[in-house]
Amino acid sequence: MNSTKSDQTRGILIDLDMAVRDRNPDTGETLNVPVLPGGTVPFRSIDLCYPDPLPRAIYRHGLESFFYVLFLICYQRANIPEKRDYFSYWNSGTWTDIRTHKEGWLSIAFSDPIPDAVPLATTWLQPLRLAFRGAYSARNRMNRSLLLGVSPQTPFNDETLDNHIIYEKFMAILNPPNL
Repeated sequence: MNSTKSDQTRGILIDLDMAVRDRNPDTGETLNVPVLPGGTVPFRSIDLCYPDPLPRAIYRHGLESFFYVLFLICYQRANIPEKRDYFSYWNSGTWTDIRTHKEGWLSIAFSDPIPDAVPLATTWLQPLRLAFRGAYSARNRMNRSLLLGVSPQTPFNDETLDNHIIYEKFMAILNPPNL
């Protein structure tokens, strides 16, 4: 995987088999769309690794899923003598086990970085991992505060994990100004 602008390699990752319009295009009003199960388990967002009833899938769940798919592709292409088997832990066991393994992997992003031998490790994968780590850490801090009876000064935006996971920030990682 070459990350230069002159590289003509292109890839398209689509998963539109369950796509539906969830907002009225004229008013922006959220439509009443039933929750649809789906998504390949190891690539599901942490928030979608729960037994029924599943929460409604939102935009950031797709970004997180894209990150896991990208990580798998790059990790499998890496020339690493002894590869860890992250993906079986993200694919089997109880939903609690799967969530715990994914959350644990994100939380140790500083102490166990993605090896440099993995394509796009330093330019895309580690920065995206740190972004998701920061996002889930922010929510965990907010939840701990609520348990202690401390109300946040502003409401926490769960749809974007308080603006940690938004399109602009995601694209800023994928298109850094120095490339």
